[in-house]
Amino acid sequence: MKKRINGKLKQLKYIVSEIEQAAQLYKQIFVGKKYLFVFDGRFIEVVFREDAFKHLVGVESTLPARRFYDLAIEHQLEAAQFYFSSRHPLDTYKKKMKHLKKLSQIFEKQCYMLQDIHTNTASFSFGTTEGEFTLCFGKDKHHNPEYIIQSLRNGDASKKAADKFIVTHILAKPNNQMLYSEMVYTTAEQLPDIVEEKITPHIKDALM
Repeated sequence: MKKRINGKLKQLKYIVSEIEQAAQLYKQIFVGKKYLFVFDGRFIEVVFREDAFKHLVGVESTLPARRFYDLAIEHQLEAAQFYFSSRHPLDTYKKKMKHLKKLSQIFEKQCYMLQDIHTNTASFSFGTTEGEFTLCFGKDKHHNPEYIIQSLRNGDASKKAADKFIVTHILAKPNNQMLYSEMVYTTAEQLPDIVEEKITPHIKDALM
């Protein structure tokens, strides 16, 4: 019995460490930035907010989403502050965490933009996938022009989407900056005119 309890405590400590490491990675790659995904001659802009992290992890917690993220960033998250349930089981957490550790893959290889995704439990306006996981986007309650990250799904959700398009470019910029200054991913396709007015001169020159 004692060995079982010690084993469970050890596992929980490891999960806390995993969540904290994933929060640091999420902050490093996404937080404070806006991303522009180009596909089908058009684009969407996506913001990855701090309060989205808790849902991406896939645990139950009475903590507000932003507080959960802050504690993970500060390495102050405790095992007693979250738990698993039939709605958010441990197996699902393990799958999500595997993908959270590889979120940068969305910028490193060919990915696709999915439109009008419908699952058994939710619907999303857009989602992007590189084959192993799908990041799902939707509008927030304030109806801002940009989309927000709403879910991380295991696997390619293409079969649950109405349309699928190749992502030709991904650009990034700090939230407080007007123009996109970083080309994260690009193909041989030319940028649409509607995007050129949103990028800095040095990005335009690099694409010439």
